Amino acid sequence: MTSVGNVARSVPVALLAVLSLLQPGEGEARTVAPSVPLVVWLDAGGAEILEHRGAIGVHGLAGDGTRADEAPARFRIALDAAPGPPSLRLTLAGVPAAGGRDRDSLRGVPLAPLGDGRLATPWLVAVASEEDRRHPDLAGRALMVRADDRVEARVRRGGGRAVVSSRAVTRPPAEEGDLALRRTDLEAVVLRRGGEGPPVVGGDAAGAAEVMRFQFEVLGEVLAPCAVWAGPPEDVPVRVEAGAPAAMIAVGDPLGLPSSGGEVRLEIDGRKLPAIRVGEGFHPEETARLLAARIREAGFETRVSVNSRNPFAALSTADVVVLRPDGTPAVVRPWDGAPLASDRRQPVRVGGSGGGRGLDAFGANDFASGTVEERSLVKVFKPRRSGAIGVFVVDGLGDGSRQGQAFVGPVASPDMAGAVILDWRALRRTRQAYALPHEVVHVLLGDRGHTDEAGDPRPDLLMHSQAGSALDGPRRLTREQCRIIRDRLAEPGFRKPRGRTHSMPNPAWNQMSSPARQGKVSSSSSSS
Repeated sequence: MTSVGNVARSVPVALLAVLSLLQPGEGEARTVAPSVPLVVWLDAGGAEILEHRGAIGVHGLAGDGTRADEAPARFRIALDAAPGPPSLRLTLAGVPAAGGRDRDSLRGVPLAPLGDGRLATPWLVAVASEEDRRHPDLAGRALMVRADDRVEARVRRGGGRAVVSSRAVTRPPAEEGDLALRRTDLEAVVLRRGGEGPPVVGGDAAGAAEVMRFQFEVLGEVLAPCAVWAGPPEDVPVRVEAGAPAAMIAVGDPLGLPSSGGEVRLEIDGRKLPAIRVGEGFHPEETARLLAARIREAGFETRVSVNSRNPFAALSTADVVVLRPDGTPAVVRPWDGAPLASDRRQPVRVGGSGGGRGLDAFGANDFASGTVEERSLVKVFKPRRSGAIGVFVVDGLGDGSRQGQAFVGPVASPDMAGAVILDWRALRRTRQAYALPHEVVHVLLGDRGHTDEAGDPRPDLLMHSQAGSALDGPRRLTREQCRIIRDRLAEPGFRKPRGRTHSMPNPAWNQMSSPARQGKVSSSSSSS
C-alpha cells in the first residue's frame, strides 16, 4: 500500500512526464516557449540565406582581404533564444555531400547579442584551403569545405539534444546565379620512366593515383571560390602508361608543304605493308587520308586529325593514329633499312614520346600544333570521356626550364585543345608552383596570357607568369576570371568535340599544286 507522502512526491514527476508529451515533435510548429532556439542564417548584407534558394559561398578570391568581417562571402548565424542558463553551445561543421565524417568543425563558436533580442555568431567564412583556414586574421572564423559540401550548425542547450540546421555551400548545377555549381571533367595519364620503368611520380600505380588526387584537391581549392568543381578527387580517372608508343604518323612537319611525290614504307606490328605511292601536290591532310585508307585495308583502325596551322607554315600538318582492332595502339616503324618516306618536301615521321629524355616542348613556331611528341602523347592517350581535360605527367618537358604547357582553344585544334602536359618535377612544389591549377585554368579561361603581362603584377594571382617562385601560400583567381570560367562552362558546346577545324592554305601553294589536284582539296577538314 502506497503512503500519502509517496503519492504526493510522485505527482510532480507524473506532471513533468505529461508536459513532456505535449512538447512538439521535430519539424512541428512550436506552441509553447521553445527550449531550443530557431536558427537563422544571414549573409553579408544581413539578409536571410534560405534553404531552398540560398548558399554560403567560399571565401578566397583576389582582393577579398583576409578579415572575416570584411569578406564578401561572409555569413553569420542568429539564434532566437535569450541568453541565460542553461547556456547555448554552437558547433559548425563542414559536411561532405555524400555524408560520412565531418571535413572540419568549429566548436564553441561564441555568441553575442545582435541588438534585436537575438544572439549571433561573429562573421564567419567557408574556405577551401588549409592556408586560409590557418591565417591569423581568420583564426576561429574559417571552416574548411569543398565546393559541394554543406555547412551544419549544431545548437545544444545544456545537456539536451542538438538542433541541426544546414545550408549548402553551392546551389545545384541546373540553377542560375553565381553560386550555382559549375562542373568540369578531368582525366590524368602518368607516364613511366624510360617507357617501362616505374611511374614518374608515386613509385607505383597506386602511388601515382594518390599524387594526382592531391593535385586535384589543390585545384579544387583554387576553383571553389568561383563555385567551380572537377568532382571528388578520388573519382578522377588516373592511368599509368608506358609512354606513347610509336602509333602516330605525322605528315608534313614542320612546314606543311605539298608533296613532291614519292613512297611511304610502313611496318605495323611487325607486318610490312606494300609501299604506298603519294602523288605530287598532295596537301598533308590528303596524304594522311591516303595512308589511313591503305592502313585500314590492312585490317587496322585509324584516326585522322588536322593540326592548327603554325604561323610560319604553308598548310596545316596532319596526323594518323594507328590502332589495333581492339582499340589499343599499334607499333609503327619504317621498313628495315629503308627511309619511312622518299619525299623530302613533305616529310613523314613516326611519332612517340618517352624514352627517358622527356618530351620536346612547343615553342614560338609550333605553339598552335604542338610538337610531334606532344601530339603523339595527347592523341594516342586522349581522355576517354568526351570533353574532359586531359592532364599528362611526363619525365621532362623541353630543356627543363618549363614546368607545364596547356593547349588552349581555339588556337589549338580540337584534338589538342584542353590538353595539359606537366613535368613531374613541378608536382614536388605543389603549394609553391601551383602548376596543375595554373595550366588547367589556362584551358578554362581559353587564354594563354598572364595577369602580369596584362598589367596586374600581384604575385598571389594564380595566372601570374612567375607565380611558381613568387611566394608560398594560396593562389587567387580574380572575380572577372571566375565570371569568364563560369560563362564558358555554361556554354552547351564547351570542351566538346567540335568536329571540324579549319586550315588556312597559303595561296602561293595553290599556284604550285599540280593540275591533277587543283579543285580537289577543301580548306576545312574533319577529325575521324
